[in-house]
Amino acid sequence: MKKNISLLIMLVIIIPIMTGCWDQKGVDKLAIVIGLGIDQTDKGNIRLTAQVVKPTSSNEIINTKSKIELITSEGTDIQQAINNFSKITSQIMFFPHVKVIVFGRKIVISGINDIVDYVNRNPSFRKTSCVLVTDKKASEILMTDVMLQEYPSIGIEGIVAMYDKTSQTVGVKWKDFIKNIDNINIGTLASKIYIVENKEEKKKIIEIQGTFIIKKGKLIGELDNKETEALLWVRSKGKNGSLTLNCPDGQPGKLGLTNNNVKTKLNKITYDEKNGQMAMEIQVKVASEIEKMACEKSVNQKFFNKIESEQASKMKLQIESMLEKTKMLNTDVIDFLSVYQNKNPRKMKEIKNNWENTFKKINISVKVESTIKNTGMSLDSKQNY
Repeated sequence: MKKNISLLIMLVIIIPIMTGCWDQKGVDKLAIVIGLGIDQTDKGNIRLTAQVVKPTSSNEIINTKSKIELITSEGTDIQQAINNFSKITSQIMFFPHVKVIVFGRKIVISGINDIVDYVNRNPSFRKTSCVLVTDKKASEILMTDVMLQEYPSIGIEGIVAMYDKTSQTVGVKWKDFIKNIDNINIGTLASKIYIVENKEEKKKIIEIQGTFIIKKGKLIGELDNKETEALLWVRSKGKNGSLTLNCPDGQPGKLGLTNNNVKTKLNKITYDEKNGQMAMEIQVKVASEIEKMACEKSVNQKFFNKIESEQASKMKLQIESMLEKTKMLNTDVIDFLSVYQNKNPRKMKEIKNNWENTFKKINISVKVESTIKNTGMSLDSKQNY
């Protein structure tokens, strides 16, 4: 009896140890994917382009191009395309380290809900991968260099992470991208990535500016740099964005402002049930500093007041232009619907079912309050006035 008990105890201890690594894969058998491009072929198939890191020894000296490899696979759907990688390489495609997922314009126009569903269900994919869309083929993006970065996908991830330095693109992770991908009212966003010619070095490089809007899983439009900047202001995420103004009183020269802080509130939200008319006020408070100035007249309090007024006016027009664009596309990218839900949860069902019609007619007033905090390192500091 004692022997049987001892044997049972040994089995309980040993079996978990023996089976704990049953699905472990050797690194030498893995193709570590850091970037994934998704395109649609002329026949309607899905073509995947995987940017793979080549393993190297610490003593091996190789150039950048030989550190990465592009592997392509095609299928009628994304599952088949991924499985078909096994026809090309003996290594297992390993996706947990994917930094960026880039969609070609053609496939987003056709619709990507099935692709999104597959990626969400597959535990191999990270939910923190950056999501971008290009006017060109996604494969072309992954073939193009990123300035000062030997691994293009890691470079793209780094540029997206610094979006708040320019406020001209949105930084979208997969977990955020999927929240409203099939929402019939709100829609989702993706950074716009494209290829430009670097004339100095005579080669093509990557740039990320602007925003694509996707609704019900399909591309419906885009916001340019200024519209994207305005969107970020309304979302209180426009920190470090710059603004160029003319010098006050018609004098020659220009001055440049950098936004140190942008805070936005949505106020006075009302809904007229009779005609389905909603109204609200967007209140933006921005604190800025002068980065550069080429104005001739001396700096005084009156000078600062005029700059603040000019900045507020310019930001107001920019925000209104962005709002008109989203209303034209009939897509609530700011998610006013959720704001109203928090204010009036009881009336939410009635409005939600007819939100597309309500959003098109929404009356939005914009108020911007600007404050110039200082003039940087200049001796002509505002605090002297």
